[in-house]
Amino acid sequence: MADEDDALDPDPGDDEQDDATSGGPSTRRPRGTFIGAAMLGLEQAMFGKVKQETVVEIEASGDPPNIDLDGLDTALGPDHRLVGPPLDAIKDRARRRRRRR
Repeated sequence: MADEDDALDPDPGDDEQDDATSGGPSTRRPRGTFIGAAMLGLEQAMFGKVKQETVVEIEASGDPPNIDLDGLDTALGPDHRLVGPPLDAIKDRARRRRRRR
């Protein structure tokens, strides 16, 4: 009878046992589970619960601008603009600088 009980019990050294192979939920928990739960609890105590971010999708007509070929020229407000050269121009400048060295 003792041999049958030993065959059904998981190995005492095996902390992580797959539910599919053991035939049910494991009665033992690995130490990492407790450490992880403690760390999550500490984070919530220090910073509060994590707020879920809301994703907002807005459809726009037309294709987005190709800043690689055309560069960047965008109004940020009535008095400010964001301007940048095309990616090809930046790469050409970098190649010329490397050749000079």
